[in-house]
Amino acid sequence: MHASLHCPYCVKADGFRELIKKAGGEYVCSACGHSANPDDTEWRCCCARCQGMNLYIENAGYSPSESHKRPDRVTPPRESGSHKP
Repeated sequence: MHASLHCPYCVKADGFRELIKKAGGEYVCSACGHSANPDDTEWRCCCARCQGMNLYIENAGYSPSESHKRPDRVTPPRESGSHKP
């Protein structure tokens, strides 16, 4: 038996929404469709939010937690004498 599982996206008044257990060991969020299956190590959720996150990570080529390291977010140093007074 697993401890209660919660949706990482949906919040209720008292915390994250609990996932509902379905047949086959799958747990599903009744609000957004996020799913989990703790017994299947190859399980991948196909809800819209997870797919969006996967696409974001795939296209960016980095982890969202490392966004502060993106080269396009680094301001290049100014050349001496090139700034306006």
